[in-house]
Order: sequence, then C-alpha cells, then structure tokens
Amino acid sequence: MDYIEKAKTDYPDLKINLISGANFDKMIQMLEEHKLDFIIDTTQVDTNYNNIIIEEIKEVQNIFISNKPIKIKDLKELESQKYILNFEYSSTIKKLRNILKQHDVEIESNMQCDITELRVEATKRGLGIGYVMKEVVKNELENKGII
Repeated sequence: MDYIEKAKTDYPDLKINLISGANFDKMIQMLEEHKLDFIIDTTQVDTNYNNIIIEEIKEVQNIFISNKPIKIKDLKELESQKYILNFEYSSTIKKLRNILKQHDVEIESNMQCDITELRVEATKRGLGIGYVMKEVVKNELENKGII
C-alpha cells in the first residue's frame, strides 16, 4: 500500500483498480485486450509476448510466519504443520512446492487465500503458518506481532 499511496500522491488523477483472484494468464489476456494498462505480479515469466514489455521491478522474498515460536529440527517436520497458503495456481506456491520437493517434503494447506493481508491475519489468530512476502510483514516482525 505504501507504493500505491506514493503513486496517488505523485499522480492524484491516476485511477487504480486492484484485481485480486485473477491468475496471471487471465491478467495477460486483459492486458492484451487493453482492459489493463499494466500488471504488477510476482509470476516469473518464461514466455515471450509480442506486444508486452516485461520488466523486473523488485526481487521478492517470501517467508513462513507464525504467531508463536515453532522449533523444526528436520525439514520433514514441516509436513505435520497446518499452513495458510495462496492458491495452487500461484507462481509463489509452485516455486515453494518445487523447492520443498527437492528435499522430499510435501506440505498441505488447511486454508487458501490469495489476499496476503488475510493470510497474515489468519496467522496472527493461530489458524496456521502463513507464507507471505517478507516486506509485507516487516512491521509485524519488528513489533513481534508475528514470528
């Protein structure tokens, strides 16, 4: 929201539509149909598009968060935890699953939500371990609202 606030301050007449729940392919289709002017997304793009310019604007770090300390001695112990994750089609979850698969670890979500703030709130309430962008929870981490 900090970036949106700055954009609105710098360009007060800028109209912003935040779309949640659309997957990357749907957003690309909307971009090609000129229903969107640009997309900011964490999807790693491997395909070339003729009329679309792709620029990396920031590297994102994702982390697990909890409302209480959890001691993990072995990666396999991750399989016994409850998780609050984005939907399976998200590139973030696909990357996470690929990394865990390299270590022969599979986790399951007990809750799925594509809105980061709701995953953070559910984690704070003890509904599971969240997986979110570190920058989004920077203040909560510093204030010990989550771990």
